[in-house]
Amino acid sequence: MMRVCGGDRHWSSPKVPSAPSYKEIDLPCDECAELHTHQFRSPDDLLHAIRLAAIEVDRGVLSRILSEELSGPEHEALESAFATHALPGVVRYRFKCTVCGDRFELTADTANGTGGWTREGTDT
Repeated sequence: MMRVCGGDRHWSSPKVPSAPSYKEIDLPCDECAELHTHQFRSPDDLLHAIRLAAIEVDRGVLSRILSEELSGPEHEALESAFATHALPGVVRYRFKCTVCGDRFELTADTANGTGGWTREGTDT
């Protein structure tokens, strides 16, 4: 908005409060809002969740929290399973939303497909 007062030109802009970030209001962003905490009841549920996570990683919405962030024993167990080409009895993948920073965990028993997808900080 420009005001003219006595030949002087002054620029003034209205004061607009900045929008709060996702973390200030504790809501997921639009990109990961549909990734709800839920349980798997079958191998098909587990497979669907792994495929969905892979799609979101490919889209750049989620990033894997890589094995470098695993503790020593967790990393050794993972490397051992890969070296023997054995499917571990339990899998655990961790992800982070690249937009809002929310964290997720996928854990499952590979024999029967039970487990869950959990948004960090949710009770259900």
